[in-house]
Amino acid sequence: AQSIAKLLISQVTLPVSLHRLYAARPSHILPFCERAKLLLHDLDLNDTIQSSDFFCFPPWDIPHFSYLNPISVFDKSSTAPVTFQELFHHHRYQYSSFIPIFTDSSKSDGHVGCGVVSPSDTSSYRLHNCCSVFTAKLVAIFCALQEISPSSQRNFIIYTDSMSALETLSHYDIQMHPVGLEILSILQFLRNKSFSIFCWVPSHLGISDHWVLPVPVGAHSTLNSSKGVITCGELFLIRTEEITEDLKCQGVTHVRRIKIRREGKLLDTKHLVLTFHSPKLPQSIKAGYMNLAVKPYIPNPLRCFKCQRIGHSKLACRGTPDVLEKITTVYDVPHRKSTRIVKETMPPISALIHPGNLKKK
Repeated sequence: AQSIAKLLISQVTLPVSLHRLYAARPSHILPFCERAKLLLHDLDLNDTIQSSDFFCFPPWDIPHFSYLNPISVFDKSSTAPVTFQELFHHHRYQYSSFIPIFTDSSKSDGHVGCGVVSPSDTSSYRLHNCCSVFTAKLVAIFCALQEISPSSQRNFIIYTDSMSALETLSHYDIQMHPVGLEILSILQFLRNKSFSIFCWVPSHLGISDHWVLPVPVGAHSTLNSSKGVITCGELFLIRTEEITEDLKCQGVTHVRRIKIRREGKLLDTKHLVLTFHSPKLPQSIKAGYMNLAVKPYIPNPLRCFKCQRIGHSKLACRGTPDVLEKITTVYDVPHRKSTRIVKETMPPISALIHPGNLKKK
């Protein structure tokens, strides 16, 4: 719901006497504000009203938005792909002094996101699952404008494949999409700072240039996940695939059982490493009737067995073998003691506990 900040529905309340009157006479129809509150409560929706400034643009300063579309005269079904390639290369040659910014968005089951690609950086954003593809397209354009606003450059060209988004921006209306209003506002601010920004709808059909490849949008595989350890003897004989399937509703995406080596054999333990589809680790999970505490998973540090340092492997080691001389006493001849110096590849204690050795090389 949208409203002017001074006309929030939450600020409109009925006196107590009128509430009693409507309660005593059910045939009387409640005012719209009260009916809307009941509807929001029954649907279990957030009744926080989003305010939108419909008067951000004065009548004498209506925003004007225009974009380039050189392929509008060509039919995709009857035009050869090489034609679109030539059009795109000619367009890039014509605007070679402009920094290209590409935007794209996607929506799948339970995931909505958008991405912004520039010559120096690539950014992706995850949106709420209820957002439409149209909203994701507008958010991608908005994020692109936000990224170029602090730049010292002034010539940019933003690419998007959403004609509906550009048509919406080119027809200003006070009831247009709220993200569209924000785009026009920041676009006008950038133009006042002498920014030159053009938008074009490229056809991905037949264009092999690497700039126009669609942006894969999705959650980061490691930054948006966390790992924890649970201990449960009742799950010892259950396969990890079955445990993963049962705990999927609690955000578990992968289960791995910790194993130990005894006499050259790998043995299963009752400790399980759970991967959660969330950067925040839960305190506990439910496994049947059991409430299992989740402890943070701390993997073993990467150790080099050549220089005995921590932070890199033996294959990537640039150091020298750390050799320690050890004096041992042996008996070469019965009843005659002798001393022999034996060189063994053993790490000195100082090399293992020195704080500087924890840094990567």
